[in-house]
Amino acid sequence: MVNVLLSIGYVKDKNVIKGVLKYFKKEERMHILDKIGFDVGMNDPLEKIGRMYKQLGIRGHRWQGDGLSNCVRFLVPVARLLEAVKARDSQKGYMDKVYHWTVDLPHFIRKSIEHGVDGIITNRPDNVLQVLNSTPYSELLKVANFSDSPWTRFIEPTLRNDTDRNTEVLGGGDYEERARHPTNFDPTEITAFWTD
Repeated sequence: MVNVLLSIGYVKDKNVIKGVLKYFKKEERMHILDKIGFDVGMNDPLEKIGRMYKQLGIRGHRWQGDGLSNCVRFLVPVARLLEAVKARDSQKGYMDKVYHWTVDLPHFIRKSIEHGVDGIITNRPDNVLQVLNSTPYSELLKVANFSDSPWTRFIEPTLRNDTDRNTEVLGGGDYEERARHPTNFDPTEITAFWTD
């Protein structure tokens, strides 16, 4: 049987989840809930989402996404993403897994991994595989396969960059890579600086 992540846009759409739970909680269908996860995908406040899960009695299989369209990725602060990762790791948060969307460029894929996400939504799986197959990621992480449970976390070793920061330089490439190979620098590459 296939696993399903049921994602609603906003907390105000919680009746969708409520209806699904009511349907599957019938005795003969209860086992199907083992294959269903939940997500509120359009960046509502994390506290509001946590309250919704509590009201609905959902205590597991909760994914939390953060992101925006990839065409404005360079403008998107990561404060909410870092807050979700920190809450997940503290065991005080409701989320079981945190994912980042839509992340297409290798630089942003690396940053997302280093922020400690459990998953990445992308239009460019080839870029994600390229990053995951590079050092140090290939030695520490694995690509999920069909036998892996989407509800169980894979705890990565010491890859995380846990420094709290209010500013972060985001861009289309790795500074160290450009410094080693300045001829690879493309001045048309989008680069931005943001602060909280």
